[in-house]
Amino acid sequence: MPDILREQDFYAIQHLVTAVSSFSLKHTRVPILASFGMWNVWSKELFGEDKLCCHDPLYRAYERHFRMMIFQHDIGDDFIFDP
Repeated sequence: MPDILREQDFYAIQHLVTAVSSFSLKHTRVPILASFGMWNVWSKELFGEDKLCCHDPLYRAYERHFRMMIFQHDIGDDFIFDP
């Protein structure tokens, strides 16, 4: 893979990590179940292969993960950090 593509992938992931790291832990309101994942049609539309900008398969997996975390944060969903 050309170095320029790896550099682009790196900067794309770096941008997403910066966005995710700004999330803060806070008390939440009444629990609401928001089921999403790659098994849902709308999730495939939002996080599908054609929506990702990274070229390397490893970076694509991280990009999808961070984009899903940002989506969760934007809709006010919380999640558990496993130790």
